[in-house]
Amino acid sequence: MEAENFHRTVASTVDGSPSWTIVDGGTGASGTATANAVQAPVGADINIGTHPYIGQLAQLDYNIDFTNPGIYTLWVRGITTLSPAANYETVRIAIDGAIVEPSATNDEHLSLKLGEAGRNVWNWNNKLYGKSPITTFVVRIESTGVHTLSLVMRDSDLIIDQIMLTQDATIDPNVTPPAAESASSVGSP
Repeated sequence: MEAENFHRTVASTVDGSPSWTIVDGGTGASGTATANAVQAPVGADINIGTHPYIGQLAQLDYNIDFTNPGIYTLWVRGITTLSPAANYETVRIAIDGAIVEPSATNDEHLSLKLGEAGRNVWNWNNKLYGKSPITTFVVRIESTGVHTLSLVMRDSDLIIDQIMLTQDATIDPNVTPPAAESASSVGSP
């Protein structure tokens, strides 16, 4: 789904940053010609780290109609605008208002790896940051129907173009990119 097709945005209440904003993603971004990505609040490399999350940090909500419960691999396509010296720009993920925490460390979250693709280079990523060995980011959907996927800001200077959930673990959107969804699409992974 296109990142700019969110259903709700929530402004940060703890770091003084505004909401995510719709931006022109430039060359390589999918979607419409002038509004084809969302950007985290821009700052001097803000890293929220362990602050409270839902309802307190800049957040995007996506209502998704799931026709099949189960395990989904989560992919996010994005870029970072920071210098190549940075390793990761990251975003927290929530389902139905609860942060997805794959382990007890409470410091694992979906990351977009700057070191692999370089600055200002679009890439798909589904890896956990803070997890060794590196593993794929998955979410469990317990029931059919509409569930809310939330992207919650952790780092600034991150632009997101697309989000993909799939039950096929062999799919790699870096090899076969998904088609862009229209603004009216709710999505059924």
